[in-house]
Amino acid sequence: MVAAGVGMAGCGIPDETPVRVDGPGPSPGFATEGASADPPPREAAASKDQFVDNYLQAAAGEARDAHARVSLYLAPAVRSGFKATQEEPSLNLVRVRTRTVADNGDGTATATLQVDQVGMLDGDGQVNPPTQTATTYTIKVGEVEGKPGWFVTTPPDVLLLDVAALSIYYERQNIYFWNVERTGLVPDPRYMPRAVSPAGQPTEILDRLIAGPSELLGAAVRRLPAGTQRTGTVPDTGDRLEISLSAEAGAQDYDPVELGRQLMWSLPSSMRKDLELRIEGQSPRVITEDQAFLDANPAYTSAETPERFAIYGGRIYRLNSSPNGGRDPLPAIITNAVNHDILLAALASGSGVTAAALVVKQGAGQRLLVGTTGGDRPRGFTPVDTVREAIGRPVWLKAPLDTGLVVVGGKLYRFGLDGGALTQVSLPGVGGAVSAVSAAPDGRRIAVVAGGRLYVAAIGRDDQSVEVQAARAVPTSLQQFTEVAWHDDGQLTAAWLRGGRSAIGTVTIDGVAEEVLYERGEAQVTYLVDYPRSPTDNQSVMYVAGGKGYDSQGPDQDGVIEANEVVNGPSNAAPGSATAPFYLN
Repeated sequence: MVAAGVGMAGCGIPDETPVRVDGPGPSPGFATEGASADPPPREAAASKDQFVDNYLQAAAGEARDAHARVSLYLAPAVRSGFKATQEEPSLNLVRVRTRTVADNGDGTATATLQVDQVGMLDGDGQVNPPTQTATTYTIKVGEVEGKPGWFVTTPPDVLLLDVAALSIYYERQNIYFWNVERTGLVPDPRYMPRAVSPAGQPTEILDRLIAGPSELLGAAVRRLPAGTQRTGTVPDTGDRLEISLSAEAGAQDYDPVELGRQLMWSLPSSMRKDLELRIEGQSPRVITEDQAFLDANPAYTSAETPERFAIYGGRIYRLNSSPNGGRDPLPAIITNAVNHDILLAALASGSGVTAAALVVKQGAGQRLLVGTTGGDRPRGFTPVDTVREAIGRPVWLKAPLDTGLVVVGGKLYRFGLDGGALTQVSLPGVGGAVSAVSAAPDGRRIAVVAGGRLYVAAIGRDDQSVEVQAARAVPTSLQQFTEVAWHDDGQLTAAWLRGGRSAIGTVTIDGVAEEVLYERGEAQVTYLVDYPRSPTDNQSVMYVAGGKGYDSQGPDQDGVIEANEVVNGPSNAAPGSATAPFYLN
């Protein structure tokens, strides 16, 4: 899909195509149409080309049976040398760029694959960084006397899985871990084989939680108490699920109610119901979908219709795509005294506080101002650091809302609610000058663009510092990234250049799925925001391309922010002149 979408950019597609989103759709690369539990059997192929494609999907499904499924494709003469391991094997995910199948003239054929290495899919459904570096694989195909169909006579030396198979044989699901400070849950995207029955999924999910977080989250989250084990499968009594754990789960430093909410959030919403948690030696506890349960997950406290704003003539205005047609007054923190000379802005609410970060013109340079209201904090703004030549788009970290990040001079900095100095944030594993940053709604993961590449990382933090864990480059086929925004728990919206032409699309943080949303032609995207929400919701992208402001959910067919969308704006406002649009997150 991406290869076709990007390739068409130079083949007659106009410089600017409509950005209208007609309705909700599936996550990119994870369409439900054509979904299946089991990969095709060896005999199903009608041609050698189809046989090779089917072979690259054979490993999909429950990990413990992957070796057996692949071995059925192998000729008997080589099957004995294809040794199974005692542990669940990791599958080598590859994105196939080209695949050619050439007849050898003797009844055999040789398939040559040009691939990008994406990662390693393990038995717990997590995609870890790739361990292979090969960009080419060859597979020899032939017949076996007395048996129908084709066989692999010379297989590659690793278990290959075409990344496209994930959209057919797996569901993308989150399991959740508490952040170290226990202020909110952090999602850990995984892949659940569709071959696992709904009745068996709760037990599988519980095992994944006990096994611990992915490498990406690392020290940014809490593991379940050491020694925790389930004492049976998870039965469904009809009204509730019953989860029974060993006595170790009742460790003093791990609240069993918090554990219950963590377990309940990790269940797919389609099977979520009241949960009864039984820990050996303790009274049972029933967890329900009450307000405390909902508040535990910062990613799911977003509004159905977000509040939208834009900047025109140095002032912040509501857009009429906001609730109530944008007729509500501006948030109390944005007073007339501060609402001038504004270039960029970020507004967020949470933890009983509304916070604003404004980049304003000051003389020949720019200055960052921070203001808060709510809780025990007075309304007002405080300057951050000194005047700089240029300051990037600020973002707020939530759960709790007490810290922000901003790019200045190719480096990433932290700022606090009370102003003061900018503090540089080290980015281990990131190369090149930083040009954009975005924060996940859980407040413990960030995405950055640096040197034209896209990275994700988990962070540890307190009210005085931010520590970035080892960053991971997103293994995508896309290049020359210019902007990034967090779209949902495991997916980013990003802008990039290809052949001098700009596009906006979505990329999962593990690089598994990518999709082009809008082609902007030669109008380079210089600014981009999204409103993090459930993966099944509409795209809510606002951006600036070619100096014009766009809103994917606005009324204009092309998405440009029209003059009449700026509520109470100047009468002479020109279409597209409202720039740097943003949300109240």
